[in-house]
Amino acid sequence: MYTFWMDNVCLPITPSKLELKINGSNKTYTLINEGEINLLKTPGLTDISFTASLPWAKSPAYRAERTIYSAPYYLAKLEALQGKALPFYFIIERSIGSGVSGSNDLKAPMHMLVSLESYTITEDAKEGHDVSVSVKLKQYRPFGTKTVSVTTDKKTGTTKANISEKRSTAGKEVAPLYVVQHGDTLSTIAARLLGNSSRWPEIYNLNKNTIEQAAAANGKASSLNGAWIFTGTILNIPT
Repeated sequence: MYTFWMDNVCLPITPSKLELKINGSNKTYTLINEGEINLLKTPGLTDISFTASLPWAKSPAYRAERTIYSAPYYLAKLEALQGKALPFYFIIERSIGSGVSGSNDLKAPMHMLVSLESYTITEDAKEGHDVSVSVKLKQYRPFGTKTVSVTTDKKTGTTKANISEKRSTAGKEVAPLYVVQHGDTLSTIAARLLGNSSRWPEIYNLNKNTIEQAAAANGKASSLNGAWIFTGTILNIPT
């Protein structure tokens, strides 16, 4: 089973098709009397596209223990994501039967920092009151800046450029992500991902606000320092 997440929001119905376009940046040049050469460069940003079906009427149905909301809820989220002009995480949570060879390798979700480029809303009489949304995302790659200062030697007239250390626009390095599964505890997550169950306080401290917000959303006064965690919560994992 696959589940799609966009900035902590789970799509109600998993799209049947996902398209990833890995753009190349190679350049081809023609040299006089030498023919063409291909200059290899770092791959470009990845384009992601899919079409999601959204139920218009609010449904009490549950999917993977998550409530399905009505279409306006998801449409408002898309509008907010595009309006705030900030990158967010796109996550595909994979879950397949334990009897499938290599299934243990798919427990960790695929996650990518992306921007919302565009989305198209379609209403079709054949679909009743439901709507579909075609979404286009683009991989976001944090970049850095350099400060250059130019000085001139008064005696020799020589000009020298000094480049300061690179400053990342993304701040700290992005931590790995994990989507909480049914039956997880911070101890079991720490044991599986960090190799030591006693490191669970590190996960709690790194995600304290997220964990407490999830507890409040599920009717708890607090998480009791991480004793209560809920399926679908996205956690940063310390390195």
